[in-house]
Amino acid sequence: LKFTLKYKYSGLWASIKPLEWTLIIEAVILVFAVVARGRKIALTQEAAPVPVDIISRFVELYDEKMFHEKELSEFEESKLKKTLPKKEYKHRIKAAEERLIEINKALTELKNELKKAGSRYEELIKKIEKAEAEIEAAKASEAQINLQYRSGKISKEAYEAVINDVKKRIDKAKSIIESTLITLREEI
Repeated sequence: LKFTLKYKYSGLWASIKPLEWTLIIEAVILVFAVVARGRKIALTQEAAPVPVDIISRFVELYDEKMFHEKELSEFEESKLKKTLPKKEYKHRIKAAEERLIEINKALTELKNELKKAGSRYEELIKKIEKAEAEIEAAKASEAQINLQYRSGKISKEAYEAVINDVKKRIDKAKSIIESTLITLREEI
């Protein structure tokens, strides 16, 4: 008696056992992820209440800071155009700079308090600080370009092109600050 059996071994059936284990492990990981995320959401919902008084004071001081900075730049323009007497210019600049120093000290304290109030506020403050740094860097670039132009190192066309780029950087950073302040105002 002779018995022969022919069969084909399908690769699909060989992969079923490892596939089952893979699916079980993925299901366990998914459950842990959902539970962890649920806890994280619960923790953020239990966060400290919105510090309305701090936010309103911060926005108020920052608006005043922006006003004084604009005022200083207008004084500089008046000085260059010689429409403002020198003594008047010095007096106004001194008063505006002294007030800016006071405002910056108060803003530093308020920034720290807002950062402690939550990660959302910390992100908004970082956004403002980054934009401020961009403005300062652009102003330094502008001063450097003015020096190069006055000394004749660059042409008028190059000067105007670079100054326009610098002004665009400043405007973009200012718009970031303003949009962030609007976001903070909405919380008041």
